[in-house]
Amino acid sequence: MIRGPLLILTVFGVGMATVFASPGYTIRYEIIDLGTFGGPTSVALGINNKGQVVGGAGVLSAQRSAFLWDDGVLTDLGNVGVIGSYEAWDVNENTQIVGTITVSGNTFNSFIWEEGQISELNVPDQAKTALAINDAGQIVGGAIFPPPISDQHAMLLEDGVLTDLTAGGYCWILAWDINTQGDIVGGPCIWRDGANVDLGLLGGGGGAAVSINDLGQAVGNANRADGTVVPVRWDDGEITDLSVLVDPLADFVFSKAEAINNKGQIVGAGTIQFSAASGAVASGAISEGFIVDPLAGAAMLKDTLAAGSGWSDIAPRDINDKGQIVGAATTPEGFRHAFLMNPLPPIPATSPQVLLLFAVALLVCGYILIGKRKKGLG
Repeated sequence: MIRGPLLILTVFGVGMATVFASPGYTIRYEIIDLGTFGGPTSVALGINNKGQVVGGAGVLSAQRSAFLWDDGVLTDLGNVGVIGSYEAWDVNENTQIVGTITVSGNTFNSFIWEEGQISELNVPDQAKTALAINDAGQIVGGAIFPPPISDQHAMLLEDGVLTDLTAGGYCWILAWDINTQGDIVGGPCIWRDGANVDLGLLGGGGGAAVSINDLGQAVGNANRADGTVVPVRWDDGEITDLSVLVDPLADFVFSKAEAINNKGQIVGAGTIQFSAASGAVASGAISEGFIVDPLAGAAMLKDTLAAGSGWSDIAPRDINDKGQIVGAATTPEGFRHAFLMNPLPPIPATSPQVLLLFAVALLVCGYILIGKRKKGLG
């Protein structure tokens, strides 16, 4: 029979074990403003596991320059001699960066930056959109192929060789992402081992996968039968409607997943409409980001920040394996800037059952101490 202090220790130990065995926790983040090159806006589009961030930042003119943010330093990646807006879309673990050059509202070409030098992609003269690069240096995106095609098709660029993925049965005109194994996603399908695999949809006739991790899990959006666009995850032939987790967070009229890391953490954003009739100053819409975590469930990104942070309209674009998130958001000063969100130590979730257990432990402890005191007085 357990008595006295041993009973107290036992109850307390069980309580502590229950807390740390709890399946959930509360996610917390801090946010960093990555700034601009003197212009009004910026956006972060990619991050690697080193914490290096890439994107596009405004300069004093109406153009943007591609940037690399590394350990607090924002670096302009330069240009290839073409005047236009430059945006870096992705960076691999070797700090190879790919992105796009836009002239007069149309994508003109794409670039690669490596070892401090920027250059145009070494492919034929048709326009190209480079959106992702893996650690093997394989690049995916889209390209305008010459006649008889004369249209944009999904592309794979490897060792200077351009492969038309659409001609091989690819089901979309852009390839959005590529993982370490060379699996490519874009549209509701995956290109694997030279063949197209249909990922499946929810029944609404539309959808697109935009990110894939090294486990082959992909995320994006799909249309329900009623036309509603929702975030989804594809995993081992199964499609999961993530709106079951996301919709209770906000009244989204449209939502999608943007990226997934190798831990299964997913970030995305949804559109929230408001009207003057509901108490707002004017009608309009805002975009707010969310995270879906395998253990913690779903949370609005603004709610993971310290109270009163002043950041709003958080639109995430990528997440690395450390849980660092990048994208664009409205600063407390009202500017639209690129951000980096760094995870803080999580707070273990405490269930009502655990709180009850601790209350019982305290009562037992008090009862024993009072009993011992009375016995001593007697």
